[in-house]
Amino acid sequence: MKATPAMLAVLGLLRITPCWSQSTTTAYFSSIHKLDDAYAITTSARSNSPVLHQRLFVLYPLAKEISWSTVNQATKVTFTNNGLRKKAFFLADGSLSYTLTHYTEEQLPAELLRNIYQTYKNYKIHSIKEIVAQNTHTFYVIIENSKFYKTLKISQNQIEQIKKLKKGLADSELN
Repeated sequence: MKATPAMLAVLGLLRITPCWSQSTTTAYFSSIHKLDDAYAITTSARSNSPVLHQRLFVLYPLAKEISWSTVNQATKVTFTNNGLRKKAFFLADGSLSYTLTHYTEEQLPAELLRNIYQTYKNYKIHSIKEIVAQNTHTFYVIIENSKFYKTLKISQNQIEQIKKLKKGLADSELN
């Protein structure tokens, strides 16, 4: 599977260097939330490929609010399914590369939510994304308190802190 800039940013493998007028916090969240959209070449309401259009509805029969675009020789479709915002990335051969799902705290599985709050008692959830690639489900959860943002990687009920960012006027990345 070819890693896209969005996947690399979410995984913390692509570093975005902020310009002088942009805080590290802004660059950090921008790298996670906006990077994949920055690479869109074309956008349309319908896929040019009837095969991809059919494949989407086989995988997600309840898909609504559908938008197609071309991203680095792959096809990205953005849609909602059962109230969840999703992005699915299809390769040139029509195979599904990965999906990215945005969750609210209320939409997160109860056991996962309980594990987060038991481990990080003084934090609240800022944002939640799930990447599904090759039948592996991985959640990336950004939590915050008055002093820090933390990015958690949750896979197979294991929580790993992969990034910590100190809040303040001069935001600074700690790991």
